[in-house]
Amino acid sequence: MNNTNKDFITRWFTEVWNNSNPAVMDEMLHPDVKVHGVGETFTGANIFKDFYDDFRKVYSNLKFDIEKMISEGDEIAALVNVSGIHTATGKQVHFSGVTIAKIEDGVLTSGWNYFDFLGLSKQVGNLEPEQLRK
Repeated sequence: MNNTNKDFITRWFTEVWNNSNPAVMDEMLHPDVKVHGVGETFTGANIFKDFYDDFRKVYSNLKFDIEKMISEGDEIAALVNVSGIHTATGKQVHFSGVTIAKIEDGVLTSGWNYFDFLGLSKQVGNLEPEQLRK
């Protein structure tokens, strides 16, 4: 495994998400980072920061645990388990997902995110099981 990529993605989840330190994004994200899988595809570190702020308002006490990482070249995939609290209801939530990051010259230039947001919506009551059968 490319230890540089492993260290990078570990730092990303530890500092940005677990330690609630968004200032680290300024050194870790390319200004024109391309992000997929968090609602819509968008370009720009500032747009990701807006997503981050909005997500942290809805979910607090977030803990991202990396279960497995696979790295090849300038890309790394991480299987992640997430827990937190839905702020509006106080419900504990758990979901998992995979993120694939392209890291070039020490910054994240592209990210693909495949998290179980459907299951997360179900846990907080935004989606009822009957809706899935329609």
